[in-house]
Amino acid sequence: MPDGLRLREDIAILTFNYDPCLQYHLWNRLWTRNQINPSCNQSDAGGRFQIQYDGIFSGIGNWPERSWSRGPFMPVIQLHGAILYPSQLVQGDKIIFGEVPQFQLFKPEFLPTMRALCRPSLENPPLLFPFELFDADGQFVPQEGFPVTRNAPHGQETLHEMFRYIWEYAKTQVQLADKVSFVGMSWHEFLEPGLKFLFRDKTGPTQMVIANPEVQQYAIDHSRNICTRTQDFLTRSPTGGCCVSSLPKIRLHPRILFWRRERA
Repeated sequence: MPDGLRLREDIAILTFNYDPCLQYHLWNRLWTRNQINPSCNQSDAGGRFQIQYDGIFSGIGNWPERSWSRGPFMPVIQLHGAILYPSQLVQGDKIIFGEVPQFQLFKPEFLPTMRALCRPSLENPPLLFPFELFDADGQFVPQEGFPVTRNAPHGQETLHEMFRYIWEYAKTQVQLADKVSFVGMSWHEFLEPGLKFLFRDKTGPTQMVIANPEVQQYAIDHSRNICTRTQDFLTRSPTGGCCVSSLPKIRLHPRILFWRRERA
């Protein structure tokens, strides 16, 4: 990290988690680091501070702004979306969306947040699962009838284009990657439509790292071994899985513990 407001530019984090814990704590530490050693400031050229913030929160709070995906920033892509908006859009004294922003989940006084979250009139979250986003052929569902909308100054607007953009950006990152680490993956069948979309037709030598404490639960050639299940999914026929194009060049590297423990 050459300065306080920069994260590594050669990594993209794609997550199926829709809670904001990772993003919240990552941003807090980045912010704190910059306060201690401010090598940049919030008014830097091109609004780098805001762009990195958008990248950490998948651009959800500031859509349709897309600068986070077009520059040297480390993105954290929430493929499901999020249980709450990262920030609020306010016009005058009216909150357009983001009635309960994500940071309120981390306040010590949690009872007011719970009351706000339990209001019957609370807006719907920007949240969808892969099996709701892709059809049987692995294609993105059409805009007509898309179930997720948000309030806008001119009324309701669909978030179809936002989800499509997030997933296509994530697919590009997967296609370009020469190393993919799966951390804590369960390979639930509900994830398969999205994983097919991300990995289908991937080419080039790719190192696959399985960072999961369960890698030694079964022998490596056992059908329930998570490494075997990963390779099975990635190399299935196009109708059954994603069919990675470079089968002979895939290398699976099991890891028993997460990197933080391995360094000890």
